[in-house]
Amino acid sequence: SWNALGPTWTFAIASLAAFAAAVMIVTPKKEEGV
Repeated sequence: SWNALGPTWTFAIASLAAFAAAVMIVTPKKEEGV
């Protein structure tokens, strides 16, 4: 079962990472005070 879930988890993690990166890039960094 793990062999079948491997690619799915990899894609899910990659998607979440890309989404998080996009959100951090788009969101104004006013909280950091930079």
